[in-house]
Amino acid sequence: MKNKINIDDFIIIIRWVKTFIEYEGKHFEYQNLYDQAETYKLKNTPFDTQIHHIDEFMIDALKVYLKMKETQSDFEELLGDIPFIPFGVKKESLIDHVKKYQTICEDLMLNYKYEDPEIRAIQIGFLTEKMNEFALNEDYEKAAELRDYIKTYI
Repeated sequence: MKNKINIDDFIIIIRWVKTFIEYEGKHFEYQNLYDQAETYKLKNTPFDTQIHHIDEFMIDALKVYLKMKETQSDFEELLGDIPFIPFGVKKESLIDHVKKYQTICEDLMLNYKYEDPEIRAIQIGFLTEKMNEFALNEDYEKAAELRDYIKTYI
């Protein structure tokens, strides 16, 4: 299990979560975490999850992840219908940025250990889903690794 997150990746994920939460008119409870990440970025220091516990944050990050997954095809279709996006943003870069967020979330669920019971339960469900995907794709070695990890994790 890893405990250090690339600071650029963590900043991407925390900015997305902050944007979603504030867009919904809710209070962003992770401002201290956000500020710490921005400080770490100044010296390109990895974000250490043994120092900064991100269990509760990951619950909100996964809510954003699930919303993105649910609306991904509609979002891409909508972008296809828009003639241009202001400020010189390319449609492909916007789609790539969404996919980057999803990849980071998946990495955080596959490779990091959490203590909070709620995120652990979510993670076990996520890992089980991934294990089944690997088995369907006949990648039995990765499926077995995840199975063994889930057994020791519970």
